[in-house]
Amino acid sequence: MLIDAVGRRQEMESLSLSQNRIGVKGARYIADLICRSVGLKNLSLSDNPLTDEGARVIGCALQNGSCLATLS
Repeated sequence: MLIDAVGRRQEMESLSLSQNRIGVKGARYIADLICRSVGLKNLSLSDNPLTDEGARVIGCALQNGSCLATLS
């Protein structure tokens, strides 16, 4: 799965997942990626139907020591 591959790649600093129809289920995978990725600095999730619940899931992941500098 893409999330597993990205989580293991420390040299990947930016990832754009814009316009990929990512909903709540996908937000949970993204949250896991945020928690496991040490090199990811920039993540774009624009134009996805995350909903409030998906945003909360991702927000919780960001509070747990994320290295992200930019989330759009």
